[in-house]
Amino acid sequence: MILTTEETEGTESQGLPNYLYTVDDCWDKEAKTLKAAGDHPIKFEHLYAVERFKDHRRLLDLNGPAIIIAGSGMCTGGRIVNHLKHGLDNPKNDLFFVGYQAAGTPGRAILEGRTPSKATIHRLTGYSAHADQQTLCDWVAAMPEPPGEIRLVHGDPHAKAALARKLNIRPIS
Repeated sequence: MILTTEETEGTESQGLPNYLYTVDDCWDKEAKTLKAAGDHPIKFEHLYAVERFKDHRRLLDLNGPAIIIAGSGMCTGGRIVNHLKHGLDNPKNDLFFVGYQAAGTPGRAILEGRTPSKATIHRLTGYSAHADQQTLCDWVAAMPEPPGEIRLVHGDPHAKAALARKLNIRPIS
């Protein structure tokens, strides 16, 4: 949310919540070097967390450039739906997908060009918080005692079937 200094002075709403400024253990060497030099990687002018719906609505009327970072999801609900309605028709906008978009979701339809858009659509891979197939198999293999049952309930059918074969279990459809 872009607010004037007068509107945010002395409040936690100026910038991100204080706890986000202390997550150093999650940063790579470059980010730690920046902070040590006095250039905090996520604390800069005009960066604001939007925590209330009324603040989110103000973003929809924002004039000028902005970067809006939405939580993960498939664009099926929440505030991102409003941003898409207001932003997809503008050729000056860019939309970046950094997470997986499941088949049948609005996010997948946008990525595949089945949703009309004048905005430029980008896909950035490699940023998923989900474990890949090999990591899941290694995790199960490292268990001191194998689980009595494994149920695969999330993912595309072909991916679930491949993981079931690798784990040597029967997939649940």
